[in-house]
Amino acid sequence: MKKQIKILIMMFVLVMAFSITASAHELWIETNEVGDGEEIKVEVLWGHRGDFLDNADHENYRLFVRYPNDTVEELELERRGVQPRSFIVPTEKGEYVFWAERKPSAFTREDITTLSVQMAKNVFRFGEGNTTLEQPTDMPLEIIPLSNIDRGNFKGKVLLEGETVEGASVSVYGPGESTVMTESNAEGIFEVDIREAGSWLVKANIATEEEGEMEETAYTQVSRTTTLVFDIEQEELVTDTNSEAVATDESIINTSNSSTNMIFPGVIGLFLGVAATLVFTKKKSMRNIDK
Repeated sequence: MKKQIKILIMMFVLVMAFSITASAHELWIETNEVGDGEEIKVEVLWGHRGDFLDNADHENYRLFVRYPNDTVEELELERRGVQPRSFIVPTEKGEYVFWAERKPSAFTREDITTLSVQMAKNVFRFGEGNTTLEQPTDMPLEIIPLSNIDRGNFKGKVLLEGETVEGASVSVYGPGESTVMTESNAEGIFEVDIREAGSWLVKANIATEEEGEMEETAYTQVSRTTTLVFDIEQEELVTDTNSEAVATDESIINTSNSSTNMIFPGVIGLFLGVAATLVFTKKKSMRNIDK
């Protein structure tokens, strides 16, 4: 019986650990054209893309835009619903690069206090014109495309304070709910195949040992996470059927965003099933003793 109880406790711990992983938050930006090119709606979103949105106080965020002519402006955020957003009127053709930063916050897990720094970037194409996505912004951690994102293969570089980063964790989320995971190499470069048209999110994370204090809370490490969202049109997508998805110096793991929603209930179901079996076995043993 003691062995069964130990197994039950271990399963409970696994369920709790999985739930923490599944509920991880990230920051990203979504853009939509309003009317016939009259406005661009920019939403700063906080939660887990494809699963849920969390309440976001617009005062904790800053949003910037780089226009096709390289002019940079900070945009005013308004709160409608649970997420902050802004609108701009496009006045010239080309790429509008938006980026946002969230106020850093500290959290403690397993007796380690970490400062979480979240940032996000999005590119909106308004007709044919000047392109500036390959140019860095002033974000601390940033993903810079090194290839034309229309051609079915994404090659990017991860920069930390303007310098290349080796070993950054990179996750790529596609519209078909597939996920590709890899790491940046010694030059900060990673490469993955893009095989579907639609909206793509690329996320990079790097943790460094740094001591400091945030609102009277001391921390010993800093976790920086950045995302890049862009759209691939169906007619633009070009894939090489003779090549496999490449991850620089690392193997690619294909999973699914929906697997979180599938595995988590399955684990809970298994946990409850084992618990019910233990109760039934105990009752049966007691009946046998009474006989």
